[in-house]
Amino acid sequence: MVDHIRGVGRDPNIVANTIAEVRKQIEGAIAELEPQEKRLTQEIANCDRELRRLIADVNPKTGQSRKPDALADAQSRILEVQERAREVHTEVVRLKNQLVDESAVKAGLAAFDPLWNSLSPGEQSKVLHLLIEKVVYDGAENAVSVTYRPNGIKQLAEGKDKSQEDAA
Repeated sequence: MVDHIRGVGRDPNIVANTIAEVRKQIEGAIAELEPQEKRLTQEIANCDRELRRLIADVNPKTGQSRKPDALADAQSRILEVQERAREVHTEVVRLKNQLVDESAVKAGLAAFDPLWNSLSPGEQSKVLHLLIEKVVYDGAENAVSVTYRPNGIKQLAEGKDKSQEDAA
């Protein structure tokens, strides 16, 4: 597995194609979520206007809302939409953090051998877990396919940078 990672890292075409494909997939997911985020923000503003209108529509003698059910529904809807907007925003941020650039990948790949050689077996296992999402063996074809974590190499590079900063 380690030799496979080294081989992948040494082939500039594989690195470039992998980066391009991961970037395309992540940017596509972000492009789908950003309009949802904008729509939810607009919906929150609309619900807020409706809530303010309902609050303003009180009986002047009793101070009670003329439409208490509508008021409760509007408040509930705002909470639901706000929660969904937070979820979408969190996902957009998560995806943006997964975007890697070629320099981060090269830094991570350059750090692999020195880092690998300095690790204990338990730490090596953790690095493999960081880099590899799954390994599938096809017995009929006698082939192994490896799925790498899109953000693994970036995290490896950031960990290397952090350890160098800590040592300084």
